[in-house]
Amino acid sequence: MICRRPSTGVSRSEAGFSLVELLVTLLIVSVVAGAALAVAAANVGMARTQPMAIDLQQRARVGIDLLYRDLYMAGAGMAYGPRPGPLHRAFAPIVPRRMGLQGADAPTVARADAITLMFVPPTRAQSALRQPLGAGASDLFIEHGPQCPPTDLLCALAAGASVVVFDNAGHFDFFTVTSTAGDVAHVRQWQPGHSSYAYPAGAAVSEAESHTYYFDVKNRQLRHFDGYLTEVIGGFANPSGL
Repeated sequence: MICRRPSTGVSRSEAGFSLVELLVTLLIVSVVAGAALAVAAANVGMARTQPMAIDLQQRARVGIDLLYRDLYMAGAGMAYGPRPGPLHRAFAPIVPRRMGLQGADAPTVARADAITLMFVPPTRAQSALRQPLGAGASDLFIEHGPQCPPTDLLCALAAGASVVVFDNAGHFDFFTVTSTAGDVAHVRQWQPGHSSYAYPAGAAVSEAESHTYYFDVKNRQLRHFDGYLTEVIGGFANPSGL
């Protein structure tokens, strides 16, 4: 004989969830929601850090390109004037120290974390001194060579240009042209405290570039100094010195 429970008249679909089923459902929802929140949080973090990562990669790419170019050009010399040929025939164009107007190392210093590269870029501003350049002098007079623009008494030198003057004895100094007037260029020497040499008429003078790369230990950054006033990190200029 089979005993049957009396029917309540309510179907399974109308009876709702039991407490156990509700707890299991809440657990599953909590797990899914937690996973979703974790993915969302990761995406938010990535959205915040990705622009910085791209910026760092871009800085590194530009810095590597600049360093490669300057290493490739280091030592390139004059095509005109009294001292044509590579710069190493007159002075060392690659120096293991920081050089320039700001924070220059002493001439006797050699560093493992800094290098200065010097070269003459393609330019017509290559000639010789028309008048002697005394120690500490600020006026530059230049011979008008055949490659110079016909009406330009300064042989294409303009305000803002960097200039190197050197002789046959290994002396050299860098200057920046601060202004021009007729046939004279007013210049500022980069390392006045490190040189007291007077250059005679006929010494070589040319537009030139100097690039110092050094490692900033504190900030763990490769930096670049143009020898005059501008510091650069990863290819982006920062005149305030970062």
